[in-house]
Amino acid sequence: MISSKGIAKISVAWMIVTTCVVFIPSISAWIATPFVLVGIIFVPGLLLAVNLGIHRKSILEYIPYSLGLGLGFVIIGGLALNWVLPHAGVSAPLARVPLIVFFNCSVLVLAVIAYKFKTVETEFEIGWPDVTSVLFGTVPLLFVVANVVGAERLNNGQNGIMTLTTLACTTIYFLILSCQKKQPKEWVYIWSLYCTSLSLLLMYSLRSSHIFGWDINQEYQVFQATLQHLVWKVSYYPNFDYNACLSITILPTILKVLTNISSEYVFKITYQLIFAAVPALVYLLCKRYLTQNLAFVAAFLLLSQRWFYEQMPALIRQEIAFIFYIFILIALFDTDLSKRTRYTLLSIFTTALVLSHYSTTYIWIAVMFGGLAMSYPARFFIKSLRKQKPVISPIILIFTIIILAVWEIPVTHTGSALSKFATNQNPLGATKPAADVPPQTVQHPENTSDGINIDTKTIAHDAPAAQADTMAHKLIQQLSFATTNPNSQTNLEIAYQKIINAYGNPTKYDIYSDGSNSHYMPRVVNNTAHMSPQINPSLSTIIRFAETTSKIVLIDMFPIAGIIVLCLRLRKRESSTTYDLILINMSALGLITLTLLVPYLQDYYNLTRLYLQMFILICMLSIVGGMALLKSLPRYQIEILACIVAIMFCSQSGLFEQFTGGEKRLTLNSLPGNLDIYYTYDSDIAGAKWLAKNRDPIAPIQSDIISSLRLQSFGDIAAGNFAILPQTLRRNSYVYLTNLNINSGKNFYQYENNLLIFNYPLEFLDSHKNLIYSAGGSRIYR
Repeated sequence: MISSKGIAKISVAWMIVTTCVVFIPSISAWIATPFVLVGIIFVPGLLLAVNLGIHRKSILEYIPYSLGLGLGFVIIGGLALNWVLPHAGVSAPLARVPLIVFFNCSVLVLAVIAYKFKTVETEFEIGWPDVTSVLFGTVPLLFVVANVVGAERLNNGQNGIMTLTTLACTTIYFLILSCQKKQPKEWVYIWSLYCTSLSLLLMYSLRSSHIFGWDINQEYQVFQATLQHLVWKVSYYPNFDYNACLSITILPTILKVLTNISSEYVFKITYQLIFAAVPALVYLLCKRYLTQNLAFVAAFLLLSQRWFYEQMPALIRQEIAFIFYIFILIALFDTDLSKRTRYTLLSIFTTALVLSHYSTTYIWIAVMFGGLAMSYPARFFIKSLRKQKPVISPIILIFTIIILAVWEIPVTHTGSALSKFATNQNPLGATKPAADVPPQTVQHPENTSDGINIDTKTIAHDAPAAQADTMAHKLIQQLSFATTNPNSQTNLEIAYQKIINAYGNPTKYDIYSDGSNSHYMPRVVNNTAHMSPQINPSLSTIIRFAETTSKIVLIDMFPIAGIIVLCLRLRKRESSTTYDLILINMSALGLITLTLLVPYLQDYYNLTRLYLQMFILICMLSIVGGMALLKSLPRYQIEILACIVAIMFCSQSGLFEQFTGGEKRLTLNSLPGNLDIYYTYDSDIAGAKWLAKNRDPIAPIQSDIISSLRLQSFGDIAAGNFAILPQTLRRNSYVYLTNLNINSGKNFYQYENNLLIFNYPLEFLDSHKNLIYSAGGSRIYR
């Protein structure tokens, strides 16, 4: 047994060690990072959990709340330091000394309170675990190592056989562990989910030596501004939503300063170490309603989603927000918590959610509102629940709205997003998956008081869709996860004419109007690289059918069946907690359905991100529904469910496509692939930095929509016109080209929230502009 006094002593001792590690000269970041993460997140979080009166039988059960409370403590505490210390004459409140003093003092105070006033006792098991648990616990750790090595091999131009083998082994491991009749200890499931999740996230994030994705470039830009000044200010990027997300400003600055890890690797590795806990947290939530192996299958179903590991590592702000979102759910449905403790936890997690990400907060508010809207009318018809107070309280909803309103309106002045949504002015930064297409938000330069250039004006892409599908056809495509190719010549020609009309006016812009550009015509360039089938065509057809079936069954059929099963249970005397969980799930499904049926909503928020956020709950519904539909096969229910989930994992990860033929995956194949547009080269960064240092600040800068990402993240430059055409190039402008523009001749433009890819006018640049910079694969013309 270990008491609160023992926890206090260990916490203080760990912070002493952490402090020494932080101040040891030239210590490796790979040594400092684990000590610091435990010292500033888990240690304060554990002490907060003890002081809040969260009683658990085992010290391992404190870990989830320790992560949530500790992460919230870092963000909220960092904001407090950022605001208070400048008034005390400390101009850099996020520097190493103020930070380490703050965390040491906080841990000391919390430890004294726990030592003097708390009497918590919890088990701390020490001893040799059984052989089965050791085996199942060791294997997933090897997956992490193998996928890291696999990503590095691909970065060096080698094949993806190691990553491919690891995915196959992961599938086999999942099937064996989920179907075990003699179940191992619970920590094995939690550890396995964490390591498997981490291996998949690193498989993606470690491709390229630099940040990889779309939104992550703007996230890195605001992070660098805070890191440069060691203080966060709204004035750096006024009215820019990303700058209001402390998950990508204050939090990464604290992690960078105390660990001294590379700025890019804060996002590429440190954040993935934290976010990998989400499936394990989902397991803990599902475990309250399902058996251990069924909860494991449900959580594995979540991490099997391609968007989980090929989108979230490029959406850093939402990774942190998802953690607080799941912690809100865990605290909300934790029946062992006292009312006061529950509301305290919900207040902390809700505040941290608001500070981390705006749109995740909007979605949580919508889900709560839907649950409440169904709660009271439903209680009128269910007599057994009338005397029970609802778990989803209007107080929680009102508190969330108040915190959000205060943060977005008087503090950060970013509250215009909802009004723009209501008036159809500007999407809320909706971002497609990294494997899909980019968002519709672009920036133009504008001088600010702090010397950082950015604005949030938006270029309107108002051309009508060239080939309008029917609502029913689109719905079927979305439900079956089919994709269409918007990069058609028809769409390009419509967009081309719109671009010329908008930016080709010689009386308004100083462009080349001498007719020398008349020979150029845009032609669509295919950006998809395919592999040839490696197996018999008939077998390929069978595998593709199994893939599609597993997706429809797990995503569409089973969740609906799960809702029906849970609703039927309401005839019995269920607890208020179970009842409200059903309503939250119904609200989540309703929100997805509404978004599917109303295209306007999809223009403002990405469907796959909404789906993934809702699937944190719906994955449990899928397993409940699957068990109900397989009721006639009681001996094989788990085995059949596990096999269906395994098929989906192999399909989503691209494992099957390596044999049946399909698009190349950057996580499994060398370049080129369908994600090569997000691959950053050293030469791209060098060119962006050179331009930032040597440019005329008055002259405009032009680059296509993909190249502009490099300018933002590594040059802190916002290009003003993404249409790189002879008819829209300005005479006095700089034109920035990346490795992809030069070596592949590809030009990128965003149209109707889709990415058009066509031929780059290199010959026109060579004949009409001067080449002022050329190094490796990057060029700059003027």
